[in-house]
Amino acid sequence: MRLEDRIRNELHDTAERLALDPGEYRRAIEVAQRRRQRRIIGALSGMVVVAGLVVIVLALRPGDEVVVGPSSTTAPATTAPSPTTTALPVVTAGAAVVVAGPDGITWTGLGADGTTGVLESDPYYEAISWAASDGEGGLVFTHEVSPLPWDQGTLLWLPAGAVAPRPVAAPTSQGLITPIGVSNGRVYYRLDSQGTSEVIGVDLDGQNQEVLIPAASELIAASLSDSVLALVHGVDCTEIDLFMTVDGHQMPDGFSDCYPASINDLALSGDSLYVLEDGSAGRVLRHLATSGQDLGASPVNGWQVEALDSTTVAVGGSAITVGDFSGDSFVPQTEIEGSSTFALVPNLNIRTDASLGSGLGEIPCTPLDLPALAPQGLPEPVEAKRQLIFELASGCEMGRLAEVVLGDGAAFTFGGEEDPMRTWIHSARGGFDILSMTVRILNADPALDGAGVYAWPAVHATNSEEDWQALSGILSAAELEQFYQFRESGYLGLRVGIDPAGRLVYLIAGD
Repeated sequence: MRLEDRIRNELHDTAERLALDPGEYRRAIEVAQRRRQRRIIGALSGMVVVAGLVVIVLALRPGDEVVVGPSSTTAPATTAPSPTTTALPVVTAGAAVVVAGPDGITWTGLGADGTTGVLESDPYYEAISWAASDGEGGLVFTHEVSPLPWDQGTLLWLPAGAVAPRPVAAPTSQGLITPIGVSNGRVYYRLDSQGTSEVIGVDLDGQNQEVLIPAASELIAASLSDSVLALVHGVDCTEIDLFMTVDGHQMPDGFSDCYPASINDLALSGDSLYVLEDGSAGRVLRHLATSGQDLGASPVNGWQVEALDSTTVAVGGSAITVGDFSGDSFVPQTEIEGSSTFALVPNLNIRTDASLGSGLGEIPCTPLDLPALAPQGLPEPVEAKRQLIFELASGCEMGRLAEVVLGDGAAFTFGGEEDPMRTWIHSARGGFDILSMTVRILNADPALDGAGVYAWPAVHATNSEEDWQALSGILSAAELEQFYQFRESGYLGLRVGIDPAGRLVYLIAGD
């Protein structure tokens, strides 16, 4: 569902709770739409603007290339660079290690000079979860948090020499895509959803998608070489199977039905299989022929294995160790920093101005022109802060709201994140819009918590049945049911706390 549709549906559900009559609701939508249009037109001069409710729906057709470079700022970009007609330098490298990490994609050439490089994404969308080679100098990859206008978890393709990625496939609701590899112009990826996994193939232009391996609950690892897909699956009995990608039929192999050790990962290259397994001797990297013949093993530390060819192998853990397995043991040769997921690629052909993002830097939030909150008889500093937070949240003033949170030292996450905007953006892309929920929660009645802080909603402070029922005017039925089932631990939804002096103490959800 598009962001604008999700917000529209949520507002339909909550319009009465915000004390908006139908006329005011339409007016709020129209005003917000006009305001957002003015922002977008000013920011994207020269581009076609689709006047939706609140977002740009950017349809990247197969073959289109959006020419935008990575942003150089640390705040969300609102202006896309103008297209350039001047050819910029292209980095051409041979075999390389590509690391998908929290700051983008880094690569290190395996040649004599060990050339290195970095590919960056939009601010707040830097982290890359997986990357794989397209076999032609480009990369397929996924973000941990996908930039707009792409759906969360979209599989992207940065072709050789391109300046911006193109969408290939988006996951189903709550799904997670992990690219496996590319063969004959088709990318194969793993889709994990609701405890099951399936392997899907799709053309790089996003066409002709098909399920190669149906959804199952025991897929452990997958690897692709040429037109052959290797799978590790099973729970009580771990199996290794080979499939032809062209028609999905299972190939004969020499493996027994039950592999004698626990497998963590595998890599396929030609007739060689490299398996990370746990046995009585600890974790080892084992070299197998696809016929099932055991060609040797070596103790290693790591959780991911990749193969560049039949003898060049890399194991990733606290660092990435590239070595040779042409004999009966693994011989380390090169160590590269990085503890994230990685890929061995046969070649790279990357523009120096290439970006992993959309270039828009949009934040996932919908400004709403809503009436001020009705006063609740609170101390003046408390009411003033309540009105300010409501105004900033309803107006999508994320930066200003983050300044309030940091300035007041308010709690906003139970994790180690230090940037409220990053927390809110990531949460919204995951399906929980904290700012729109803040708007709703501040319409609830407050109560003093045990520390003398005014808390919204009151149930956070009281956990009383009466205050739980009062949430039926604030939360949807599904939301209320979700939180109510854990009521013995208290209210775990979003809550806002302001002390008598007007300091924001918390704006946080979870436990």
